[in-house]
Amino acid sequence: MKSPLFRTCCTDDDTLVELCCTRSNIEIKRMKDAYARLFGRPLIQVVRSETSGAYRKLLVRVLLGLRDESPKTSRKSAEVQAAALNKAMSKWKVDRDAIIDLLTKCSAAQLAVVSDVYAETYGIDLEAAIDGSLSSLVSGGFKRVCKTLVKDPITVFCELLNKAFEGWGEKPRLLPPFLLTAIFRRVFAVVSVLTQRKEWPKPTHACVTGTDEETVMRIIGGHDKKTVNEIRERYAEIYKTPLIEDLDRELGGDFKQAVVEWVVSEGVGEGAPPEKATSSLKEDMLEYFEDVSAERSRLIEENKKALNYIA
Repeated sequence: MKSPLFRTCCTDDDTLVELCCTRSNIEIKRMKDAYARLFGRPLIQVVRSETSGAYRKLLVRVLLGLRDESPKTSRKSAEVQAAALNKAMSKWKVDRDAIIDLLTKCSAAQLAVVSDVYAETYGIDLEAAIDGSLSSLVSGGFKRVCKTLVKDPITVFCELLNKAFEGWGEKPRLLPPFLLTAIFRRVFAVVSVLTQRKEWPKPTHACVTGTDEETVMRIIGGHDKKTVNEIRERYAEIYKTPLIEDLDRELGGDFKQAVVEWVVSEGVGEGAPPEKATSSLKEDMLEYFEDVSAERSRLIEENKKALNYIA
């Protein structure tokens, strides 16, 4: 049995990179233990079978959970490391092994100093340098991992949330919400005729807005209160808009209420241990999302039947 990450015809690389590259060593260990317990196979073994090349090698090195987590930094070492990265990315043939070795050994704090030194020395942001130098020479997955590792995890979470809201959302789009809803109903009306189904459920808020609820649930519901507060503050700094406003606009129903309450609450509740309160929230959000996922899966199967009928 495979996780939904690997069950489709194409591996969900965005989620895979996020889960592997933004977690601490202890979180990676817990994730590997949970995966083996739930799906009966070691996570590293599955990643090796679903990826290839330098991308696979880099992910496996990250999943070993041996990355330095010391808060200590060294400007002198950062200068040497920045030069090594520039050399590895300047060659006609990218030195993937050198990049992998440096990014998987340096702590997040040290990589932040390396990024600053790189920008000062070479006049370009390290993330932009990776994007430009590796664009045509290595796989997109390898480049995605590199760009994630050199960024602060909180910033990564904010960018993923903003991307999750980009769906159709309330941002500029070609069609207004009422017309999207009308199209949604008309499409299912046609399919219902073909499949002889008389009733179809009303479209959910996520179906109309296109918001990626899985990402929102994973980032907001999958972190403790301290991390969520950091995400909320950083999101406002980066996008100049409160996270609460985007959540309120993009989500709906009980799911929105659970997420917003977790983001705005000052604590975990009187008399409730943090672990218990966090676990309760995660369970509520998972229960909600499992219902939504089950309904979507059923609709997908019905659509497949309709397509087979047409063919």
